[in-house]
Amino acid sequence: MTSVILFLAMFYPQLRTLRMNDYPWTYDNDLFGGPDFWGLLSKKWKMCAKGKMQSPINIKPSSILFDPRLNNIKIDEIAAKAEMMNIGQMPRLRLLYDSHSSAINISGGPLRPYRYRLQRIDFHYSNDETSGSEHAINFKSFPMEIQLVAYNIDLYVNFTTALTLPRGIAAISIIVLVEEDTNSELLKITEFTEKISFRNKRVALRDLKIWKLFPPLIDYVTYEGSMTSPGCYETVTWIILNHPIHITRTNLNKWRKLQRTISEGKEPQYVAPNFRPLQHSYGRLIRTNIISRVGYPYLSSTLIQYSVIKMSVWNVSGNFRLHNIAQISGEREVVRMVMGREVWTTFTSNSLR
Repeated sequence: MTSVILFLAMFYPQLRTLRMNDYPWTYDNDLFGGPDFWGLLSKKWKMCAKGKMQSPINIKPSSILFDPRLNNIKIDEIAAKAEMMNIGQMPRLRLLYDSHSSAINISGGPLRPYRYRLQRIDFHYSNDETSGSEHAINFKSFPMEIQLVAYNIDLYVNFTTALTLPRGIAAISIIVLVEEDTNSELLKITEFTEKISFRNKRVALRDLKIWKLFPPLIDYVTYEGSMTSPGCYETVTWIILNHPIHITRTNLNKWRKLQRTISEGKEPQYVAPNFRPLQHSYGRLIRTNIISRVGYPYLSSTLIQYSVIKMSVWNVSGNFRLHNIAQISGEREVVRMVMGREVWTTFTSNSLR
């Protein structure tokens, strides 16, 4: 960080006069244009440096609030067309809608009462399996994170408008673990990576069944945050699904071969790693609909596991509040003040493979 400050002190006046194309943004903090510099590259990107609701964040299970009002997330089960492209910073799927196809909408849970139209799908990963995801659980990262990005069609006319305005964007995060099998829909997409080896390469995809990227159970945590790329607009309702999907090491390596240059160079410049560092949560409320399912067949695959107890709660005019009331086995026990009735809530948790 000291070197960054010295660099800016020497060259900041000149940098402010450069065109944006001279310093395209990257995920590499060793280069000007990396995450530490995003807020300086454009006035429109100032939130990247000054925002207090930035993403991604670390999810601390012991600080999550159970909210019984969070119902299931719904996504339209409609086969879609998309354009898969290498934008240099990441591989991306852009959904294609026309007069002959129905749009894919997402609703429910923290998105109520609005509908959000799926706009694109971004893929984040690294060169190793200890990092790659943008979000972390108890500071544990994962090999890959798929982000479905949608905009509010009930309030705004298009994605560009929604991007900068309240309740504009919904982002659903799917964690991907390396296992001996690959999710069927992710496998279909992975097979096209060889068509987009270099920046600006693109390929058309048909008959995508996006809903099949979702894990069997749609438990989740949710919080209010930002886009994780410039300009870091704080208009995003994040939904991080609690159960992962899988990819084999061989298939993940196909994504790792993508390069950020427009053609083969003397030395490959790979897209990976392409994730933004964790941002400060500033005490933001993180809610969940997760409850323990003892003996449930998918429990061993969960990312967040809770020990569950029953506690009395009181009406506080619809506001969520937390009160420390005891210490149990070194874990903090908290009363969840929710909706004037008893709920099942949580006090211990573990991050699992």
